[in-house]
Amino acid sequence: MAGCRDTNVRIQGSPAALPEVKLVIEGKQVRAKSGSRQSSFARRVFIDYTYFGDLFREFDLPAQGILSRVLHKDDRLNVTAFGFSAGQELSTHSAPTPAILYFLEGEGEVQLGNDKRAVRGGSFVYMPPNLPHGISATSPLRMLLVQIKEVQGAGR
Repeated sequence: MAGCRDTNVRIQGSPAALPEVKLVIEGKQVRAKSGSRQSSFARRVFIDYTYFGDLFREFDLPAQGILSRVLHKDDRLNVTAFGFSAGQELSTHSAPTPAILYFLEGEGEVQLGNDKRAVRGGSFVYMPPNLPHGISATSPLRMLLVQIKEVQGAGR
């Protein structure tokens, strides 16, 4: 479910320091120009967000197979919910971005490089880019995958 938050933004400064102010909020550019010696700008902007009141109601665990549902996707982040029936496996693979796995319910095993770890509801995994990983469900399993994309131009 997507929505937006009504937000007031106030920017203060001298025209020499801030001849033009550009705000970029969730991909939408808002401009405010100064016009006096000491200026204060107020703008109303809308910030998009995604909200789910109960992830367990957003998708049912499959009777057979693996189900995935994208919950949020933008230029910085992908959030996908996965449901596995018992005995299902996502074979070993790697991804070019860092990722987080958060297990909501069920039990299984996650392969991280050469290591295998037991997972259950409440388990958390951070994976750096290019780490080979795989998942197998020993019981019906529900998890979130958060893929973090590199933001172009971000300093390190």
